[in-house]
Amino acid sequence: MRTKSLMILFSLAAVGLSPVALLLPLDGIDAAYAGNGHGGGGGNGGGKGAEKSKKEKPSKPSKAPKTTKTSNGAIASELKGLNAYHASATAFENAAPNSQVGRIATYREAALASQEGAAAVEDAGQALVDAQTALDEATASGTATQEELDALQAAVDEAQIDYDTAVTDAEALSLAEEEALLEASNGRILTRGTIEYLREQLGITDSPETSG
Repeated sequence: MRTKSLMILFSLAAVGLSPVALLLPLDGIDAAYAGNGHGGGGGNGGGKGAEKSKKEKPSKPSKAPKTTKTSNGAIASELKGLNAYHASATAFENAAPNSQVGRIATYREAALASQEGAAAVEDAGQALVDAQTALDEATASGTATQEELDALQAAVDEAQIDYDTAVTDAEALSLAEEEALLEASNGRILTRGTIEYLREQLGITDSPETSG
């Protein structure tokens, strides 16, 4: 029963807190900041004689640079005040907390902390798996003393507490990240692509170094 419970808990955490998840990975802010996608396509086709087909000129391919410029322009338009991410490192260091640059800096710190929280959940989950595996193997061997089994069980219980604490902390950090982004965007909901772009510009990677 304990092994089954462990697998369920670990699986739920992996789904709910996987980074980048955060960009994010985008971890905790994906639910509130899910972007909308639109797509469409169409095509026309027809057959002509071989002679006429040879005379037809191929259509010119669209130019990628124009598409890129349009995309960046749309992102800049959606970011509005968040375009202050362009500020220098000195400006970020000296920014007042309630200024636009200061709110962006607060979001960046919250996002990095959220990533560390997600990494801590992964580490604690692995420690719990290892502790449970050691207990299961000792029990299956039939050679472990009751004292040894009790010690291994105590290790599992302690690992479970550490894991639960890590999950609670990670959820709080994820919520803080979400609130910080809302504050920085002046309450506006941003699309996923814009958030990813902003995170990239702020140096927020999908996988924090602490996760190994």
